[in-house]
Amino acid sequence: FYCKMAQREVHQSGWDSKRCVILLGVILDCIALSSCLTVRQSVRLRVGLLSEMNASDTDELWFPQRLDHFNGADGRVWKQRYFINDTFYRSGGPVFLMIGGEGPANPAWMQYGTWLTYARMLGAFCVMLEHRFYGRSHPTEDLSTDNLRYLSSKQALADLAHFRTVLADQMGFAGNKWVAFGGSYPGSLAAWFRLKYPHLVHAAVATSAPVHAVVNFPEREMLQCRRPTCGLQSGLWLSLRQERGDVLLSSRATLQHSC
Repeated sequence: FYCKMAQREVHQSGWDSKRCVILLGVILDCIALSSCLTVRQSVRLRVGLLSEMNASDTDELWFPQRLDHFNGADGRVWKQRYFINDTFYRSGGPVFLMIGGEGPANPAWMQYGTWLTYARMLGAFCVMLEHRFYGRSHPTEDLSTDNLRYLSSKQALADLAHFRTVLADQMGFAGNKWVAFGGSYPGSLAAWFRLKYPHLVHAAVATSAPVHAVVNFPEREMLQCRRPTCGLQSGLWLSLRQERGDVLLSSRATLQHSC
């Protein structure tokens, strides 16, 4: 359509080929800009819907968590926030554990998200645990350097293991299959949770998960500017499959996050 329009303009005005190329370039730029604006508006709409959802529909629950899982002499505990959704649960169904990350756990995810579609299909019980030191989960009174030594992925994984064990006993889910969910850093935690505690979690869905930690990660900025190659994604997916067959990686989510 746009090419025919450009041809008509050239024929009527008698433009030369150079002007034709310029006109066509302007038209294509307009098309690309329109597409980008549409995508951005769609993303903003989705984010807005999440932020506007009534958080009061999901009750806050509190789990007595250990401060230091690796010091048997330290018996201090603190309250870790979590949320549950048992709407779709059927007896014997799996337990879906959504892992919180470097920010407050949003209760809206207990009412929205692809993982709830899976829960409806499989009759799953859904629970989300907030990450220590974020949101309203405060293990210590302040963020002093001495207290921040308790902020680590190692402690966070132990939080998940302890939470899963106690909750399973309390709610009769010890024999159910547990599946961990997470995206980005929580996606890494989901994969590591399965690898480190395979007796506690049956599978992990790790979306956009940088499973190999590095000190400097300039590739992240590069991936935001252009799509990663299929080989890169396939290689990472195969690497995970080879190490632990039931650790899953969402390639679609990786593309959406990186483009």
